[in-house]
Amino acid sequence: MEPLAVTFDIYGTLFNIDTDEESDDVFRKFSHWLYLNEVKIDPDSLKRAYKQEFVKREALMLANGVDRPEVDVRDVLTSIFGAKGRRRFVEEACLVFRSLTTKRISLRNGVDSSLKSIGKPLALISNAQSAFTWPELRAFGIDQLFSAVVLSSEVRSKKPSPIPFRVALAELGMNGRESGIIHVGDTYETDVVGAKKAGMKAILITKERREFEVKPDAFLDPDKFSELPDVIRSIR
Repeated sequence: MEPLAVTFDIYGTLFNIDTDEESDDVFRKFSHWLYLNEVKIDPDSLKRAYKQEFVKREALMLANGVDRPEVDVRDVLTSIFGAKGRRRFVEEACLVFRSLTTKRISLRNGVDSSLKSIGKPLALISNAQSAFTWPELRAFGIDQLFSAVVLSSEVRSKKPSPIPFRVALAELGMNGRESGIIHVGDTYETDVVGAKKAGMKAILITKERREFEVKPDAFLDPDKFSELPDVIRSIR
């Protein structure tokens, strides 16, 4: 199949990543950094406030009818920092927090060359925080490869909600041509179910090729990302 465009999940699909936002040590170090920047909040209070703000904001969004709501971490930290929560400082704090919570991150082998060889418009559709993701896309040099980037924290809704997919289709100029778009992701519920509900085709990155209720159009071994162009062409 010659697709009109190909869309991708990010983390677990293009990037291998391991993070930990539960570690007490992370919040101890983050609290210390904040203290040096005149925001005085102890580690336990910081961790508690961080979690509570997410829960509170998500509940409010659900009450207002938002489908699969996503809270922006920048709003959470702005609320916690109070008078110190100016935009530039919050953006910097997000990067510090991300660096503390990230144990490892790397591009999957074959990603760069495969993306460049597809020869069709590319887009990202990911359940991800803009404050974390844009710097990482730029740092690994792949931000310019995509015609559209749709992140859940920006559209305030997570896959498998149709909202992120619809936004991406609109930005690609592909409304009404959903069946010609292939989405690639590593999570069945969000990437396959979400894409198929949006009328798109789906490739699931997995080593486990079992039967699924909503069947992917193709599978891709996570250790053989360089085969993606061939897998795309195999779809009918």
